[in-house]
Amino acid sequence: MKIIHKGIFALIFVVLYSALVTVALQVGGSSIGAIPLLLYSSLFGTAIMLIVAYFQDRGRGLTLLLKDRKSLLILIITGVFAYAVSTLLLTWGTLGTTPSVSAIVYRTYPLIIALLTPFTLKQRVSGRQFLALLIGLVSVGIVMANGSITAINLSELPYIALVLLSALAVAATTIVIKKYNASTSGFVVIANIASAFFAVFLVLIFHISVPVNLSLPAVLSIFLIGGLDLGIGSFLFYYSYKTFTTSLAGLSTLVIPFLTIIFSFLILGTPLLPSYFLAASLLTAGIFLQERNALHAPERLKTNKTPKNMQIYDVTSAFAGDHTKDIYSHIKGGGRALAIKLHEGEHYDKMHMRIFGKRGCIAFTSTHPYKGVSKDEIEFLNKIIGYEKGEVILIAVGDPNKLELAFKEFKDKFA
Repeated sequence: MKIIHKGIFALIFVVLYSALVTVALQVGGSSIGAIPLLLYSSLFGTAIMLIVAYFQDRGRGLTLLLKDRKSLLILIITGVFAYAVSTLLLTWGTLGTTPSVSAIVYRTYPLIIALLTPFTLKQRVSGRQFLALLIGLVSVGIVMANGSITAINLSELPYIALVLLSALAVAATTIVIKKYNASTSGFVVIANIASAFFAVFLVLIFHISVPVNLSLPAVLSIFLIGGLDLGIGSFLFYYSYKTFTTSLAGLSTLVIPFLTIIFSFLILGTPLLPSYFLAASLLTAGIFLQERNALHAPERLKTNKTPKNMQIYDVTSAFAGDHTKDIYSHIKGGGRALAIKLHEGEHYDKMHMRIFGKRGCIAFTSTHPYKGVSKDEIEFLNKIIGYEKGEVILIAVGDPNKLELAFKEFKDKFA
């Protein structure tokens, strides 16, 4: 299966399963409590993801993470916030309001991610993308207020605040995952284990009783949250974020609140309101507007290291699932894959690649790829960067600051 098709499949799956999450959190949380629900779900998610990690790459990505102590510590902390803290906040918030409102507020995290991207990943966000996100935000506001600015009960606001904090935790940790380029399956395993230990810690500190005889609704909730939300679903979610632009992947998930409203109506009997359909229409418009940027490699923000006549693209997503040892070692822990377009006839032979090599970076072209880089990766790279006939793409992998200096020297001397 091609990279682009894998990413699209991941997004569709994430949208469908996520629509049931807040419903499951309310059912499971009210049945056995938020912390026992987190404990059982994390344990189940760990078991599921160990199987996924084995079949994906025989656990190689997980093994590499365990050997890198610095990255491991960062990812453990990230996992606790992304899974344990965000899940608990979302569960408590959902218990104080409806699954529909909780899902809508929670899905504001893509908007937060888009706002953080220029500062954290140094990626330029276009005006069209901001407009699409604004439309998504307006639709969220309409559904949240049921079509009226006075529809939300003041007693719900503390719970809505908890859900907003959960969204902030997910947004921040998602940026970390995209920046550090850790093995996706490996990270999800570590996050689940860290969340399980965190839940045990809370159980011991607060003397919480963990039920053994579970009701059928509680078991189904654990299956959905642990197997999908904290397990396979998270794996596909982070894969899609590493493959596509963060704003596109995030905006596509804004259809989830509408699906949650439908599921909540079918399962719990919550009402359907005309304002929901208005919001759904706005969401569709936002997604259509954003679709034109769907597969484009994000442009890097201009810095004093970037030549005025050159645009640098962030193409790390083309190598997000790369198993080449050299490529992985250069992008893990904050490294990036950056690229520029060259015309046929411009100089880019091995001698010139020494400019990148002396800075500890790898450089190659789309016509002469680095050993181990697959044809599928080059094809995906050409697509996201907008390849045109007569062009050659120069790709370099390593520390982004050093890469920009190398690109500047390369452009000044040879291009």
